[in-house]
Amino acid sequence: MADTLPELDDDALAQVLGLLGAADLDSCRGTCRAWRATGSEPKLWRRLLQVTYFAGSPEALPEQPLAPLGDEDEGVCVMPSSELGPAPSWRVAFLRWHALSRRVDGPRPMDAALWMQIAGAWARLERALRGRMPAIKETLCSPASAEQLAVLHSRGLRYIHAIHDGQELALDRFMLAQDNDGVRANRDSVCLGLFGGYSVYNHRVHMRMHPLQISVGIATSWESKFKLGEAHADAIALAGSDRLEIVSVSHSLSRFFAVDCADVLYIHADLGGWEVAAPSLGAWFCEHARRVEDGTHRIGHVLGPESPAEGIMLFPCRVDGEFCSREVTQGIEVVASAVYCPEHPQTFCYSLRFLMHPDAPHASAQLVRRRWLISDGSEEPRHVVGDGVVGMFPVLRRGGGYRDDRQAKQTFSGAASLAKGKEREGWFEYQSFSGPMGSAEGGKFAGDIMFVPGSLAAPTGEPFAVSVAPFRLARAPLLF
Repeated sequence: MADTLPELDDDALAQVLGLLGAADLDSCRGTCRAWRATGSEPKLWRRLLQVTYFAGSPEALPEQPLAPLGDEDEGVCVMPSSELGPAPSWRVAFLRWHALSRRVDGPRPMDAALWMQIAGAWARLERALRGRMPAIKETLCSPASAEQLAVLHSRGLRYIHAIHDGQELALDRFMLAQDNDGVRANRDSVCLGLFGGYSVYNHRVHMRMHPLQISVGIATSWESKFKLGEAHADAIALAGSDRLEIVSVSHSLSRFFAVDCADVLYIHADLGGWEVAAPSLGAWFCEHARRVEDGTHRIGHVLGPESPAEGIMLFPCRVDGEFCSREVTQGIEVVASAVYCPEHPQTFCYSLRFLMHPDAPHASAQLVRRRWLISDGSEEPRHVVGDGVVGMFPVLRRGGGYRDDRQAKQTFSGAASLAKGKEREGWFEYQSFSGPMGSAEGGKFAGDIMFVPGSLAAPTGEPFAVSVAPFRLARAPLLF
């Protein structure tokens, strides 16, 4: 038997080496200079990267070697982050992805395309928050450890926590220290939830991302709640388990998002159990990042206009003619939208925002009456007529306004005189409930609001109606 290998030309040697896995190929590179040169061919390592980490989405493999950041030579990924960068070779790119896979997925296969999507979403969130709401950016924790990630079955949830292991709010530290004064002074930090919030009367929802130690603990202690029931038998069969893992929980423990082992995202409805919120956690997370980045989920007063506390607002403000509408009447702009809230018996809440433009024909105008038309799928639409909006009678002026309920309260109810509200620039806004819909397809909300030029105390013209363009009260394809 010959004790030497037959001589092979470069093409034949490349074909042989192309049959090997990464570890064997790297061993062959140490045999001689010729094998090292052939074993370093970019096409060999690019193919290995594709079949090992991009097998499910080969089209997502970059044209040039792109990988998590790491050492130039050995390719070791020091720490997961939202950043990806060019690698000096396809071999180094493979080694970096391999190092990341071992830390994040352990023995389970990695989906590099999904990682790139989630890392990209984190990068957009970090950039947007740094510019528009640095207080939220500062709450983001460092990456979860390999041991913490190992307990998660959802691949998307592993990748999200591998980059930032949730949030640490100022309130958390004082609650752990049982410092009541510190808790009171920092209670508004609950508004800094990464996944946004809203406030309607006393129903306050602030969706934060807890570190794994806390979210896993909540799910463990509340085990019966975080399981799918018989209504989701098909989903259980696909995922191979009825178990759910926490994505986000509101501070009030009234609203929950959780994901199954197949990465389907659910929202909990107190009256009806778990509902599908998105077919894919990764797609939901990427869409949330896009909405924060482009201002669809804007930064605003989450606790209402009278509170200085700011956070990410879940009421969409990008006009799409469906879930968010806009109308301008006599220089007064109205933007309206709704949020589906299955955790509350009213099911839907809505937001109305008013702004008087600089070119409005009146220098100021006071809101005095509302008239809503709500079609909810039943035969007869609901007509709602009343004075003011949630007890408020704001005066709009060009570019701003103020609350002035004094004359209105005396006119409509004979109430005692009230103090005039503070002058403020920009939009006047309020939130309220619209009530449940009678049809699974949802309904529509529209109407108009009566204004008096000047004010009730000193009118300068005849009352006029400002339109509220129709917007849907329905479950959106993705729920936030």
